Parts: sequence; structure tokens; C-alpha cells
Amino acid sequence: MKQKQMPQIKLPFWECARRSFLYVFTNFSAFTKISSIWFLILIYEVAVGFPSLCGLEGEICPSKGYQNLSVVIMYLASISIAVGFSRQIILKEDKKYFSFSFGWREIKYLGYNLLLFLLVALPAGIIVGILKSFGVKGGMLLLATGVVSLFFAITIARCFIILPAVATDDKDLTMEKAFNLTKGNANKIFWGQVILRVPLIIAVLILTTMYEMMEFDGLVSKFIMSTLLIGLSYFDAALKTSFYSHVYQYFTYFLHHQNEISEE
Repeated sequence: MKQKQMPQIKLPFWECARRSFLYVFTNFSAFTKISSIWFLILIYEVAVGFPSLCGLEGEICPSKGYQNLSVVIMYLASISIAVGFSRQIILKEDKKYFSFSFGWREIKYLGYNLLLFLLVALPAGIIVGILKSFGVKGGMLLLATGVVSLFFAITIARCFIILPAVATDDKDLTMEKAFNLTKGNANKIFWGQVILRVPLIIAVLILTTMYEMMEFDGLVSKFIMSTLLIGLSYFDAALKTSFYSHVYQYFTYFLHHQNEISEE
């Protein structure tokens, strides 16, 4: 039987965003289980001088090496939480407290994250370089950089559902298939994950401003501030993951439905 062409799928933007946002709060226990092992790292950072806060107040950082280590730890933690939360949403996989998982699946997820970043950064960098060679500079160059980067970021957003696919070992969904499947929904996918993170961005800005304006010399106060900032960072990873996973579920439902029709 001749395969029927699948019509363009329209993502129900606000419904998907609402479900994604509420899911994290209604399944907060799942988030705490997945991120609990990484909060133990916070205890280590307290012992060595709060390198997590080096970006806020340089003099409390024991060395540049601690600052770099802190950035790496935070990024790896976000990857681990993203993979774990994707599997919680899509596969209903229940994690235990303080269970550690960082293997090939997480490394592959990290690789795809870097690939998506390069697909935005490289072409944007080339175009900006060309503009500089034509004498564009100052405010115009800054504006052009922002516009070009945003254009490629929105375009590549169509591939974001590859991340939940990697997290759940879905080998059927490729980058090309993800890009084609989400045709016409680039803006919805890109701005959806931005909108979900706005409340957390505001919260981080408020906490950062408070930290810069107030003196936190005591161990307890610094510990509380670190916990809040790191917790918000982990929660941000969960929110992004929730949105990507719900978008993935929506599009793959139609993909599998199309496959069933084709086999009839």
C-alpha cells in the first residue's frame, strides 16, 4: 500500500507549555530523587570554599581551578538530571534517592547538546565574521550578532526533541527525522522553553542581586545561598527537560500513528 504523506503537525503551544510547567511541580518528589546525589556535591563545595559562588564574588574563590571545576560539575549535573527526568516523564522510570547515573547515555546526551550548540554557533560565527570583514562594527555588529544567533537558534530548535530520544534510547528518531517532523513549529519549540524558564531567571537575578548587596560571611548563610542557587539551576534543567519531553511525546505520537497507517 502506498504510504500516505503525513500532514504538518501543529503543536498546541500553550497547552504543552502549561502541562510541562505543572508536571515539574506535581512531580517534585521525582525531581528531588533525581537531583539528590548532585546536592551531595554541594556539601563538598562547602568544605572547599564555595566554588559554586565564584561567579558572584571572586574573592571567595580559592582558585581559578575551583571555579572551572564548579562550572563543569554544574553542567554535568544538569545533563544527568535532564536524562533522568526525561526517563521519568516518558518511560515512568522511578529513581531512588541518591542513585547515581552517568554513563554512555549521559555522554551521548552531552554530545548532542554540544552538537546543537555548534549548529547555532558555527554558522552564526561565520556570518558575523563576514560582516566584520565588510567593516561592520560597534552597535551594528552587536545587533547583527544577536539577530543572526537568534535566527539559527530558532531554526535548530526543531531538533530539540532528539534530546529526549537520546535519554530514552529511542534509536528510531534521528536529527533529520526530528527536523522534518517538527516542521512549522520552530518558534513554538524555541520560545516555549524560554517562557518556561522566565520565572526561574527572575528568581536567580533577585538572589544574585541580594547576594551582591548583602554581606554573607557566615557559613550557614552561604550554605543557604548556595543551596538556593544550585537548586534553581537544577530545577531549570528539569523545566527545560519537561518541555522537550512533552513536545517529543506529542510529535512521536503522530509519527507512530503514521507508521501504523502505512502498515495497513
